[in-house]
Amino acid sequence: MFDLITTLKEVGLSLEEIKNYMDERDADAFMELLKEQDKLLKQKIEVLTRRRRLLHNTLRMMAEAFDVAEDEITVEYVPEEYFI
Repeated sequence: MFDLITTLKEVGLSLEEIKNYMDERDADAFMELLKEQDKLLKQKIEVLTRRRRLLHNTLRMMAEAFDVAEDEITVEYVPEEYFI
């Protein structure tokens, strides 16, 4: 019983949701609850992935900024990029 509660808490269910499941033990409703939690976790992963990508891009730009010589003028040709 404790393992089940711990597992459900670990996947993000609230204690109230766990209590409701324990009181009712409705397998279909529980399956839907788990599917909804899976959907929420997937959305959180996507948000965190975007944040991590933004962080890595910012770190890369900062590293490039530190490499710029302040007393020189340079011209760089870069390939065309699309933003949309």
